[in-house]
Amino acid sequence: MSTSVIKRRKTDVFLSGWFSISLFCLLFGQIYELFAHGVMSASMIFMFLYPLLLGFVPCVILKKLHMKMPSRLWQDGVLILTCGSLIRGVIEIYGTTAWYDRAFLICGVICLIAGIVQYILRK
Repeated sequence: MSTSVIKRRKTDVFLSGWFSISLFCLLFGQIYELFAHGVMSASMIFMFLYPLLLGFVPCVILKKLHMKMPSRLWQDGVLILTCGSLIRGVIEIYGTTAWYDRAFLICGVICLIAGIVQYILRK
């Protein structure tokens, strides 16, 4: 198997993975809110946008430009933001507040920035 075939498969795994995560988050948020007794949370409803806009869309663009896929730090940042959105949504639906949902936002953004720096330096 040639190197280009292996790289193409890896790219396809990235694309299908991010799309699957986005779809799962969308379905999870909708089902969770069905059982939340009419209480809604914007964090839970829009949780799917993190993996879609920060995971799937950049991978599509990078694939079209024939560039390397994002670094592991970038991926971790997207997943941290997604988990933080999930936790914030659960806390909002529960009707309370917590300090640690902000920690997810801070850590996620730090990982995204570090991932961008690593991607630029990796070239």
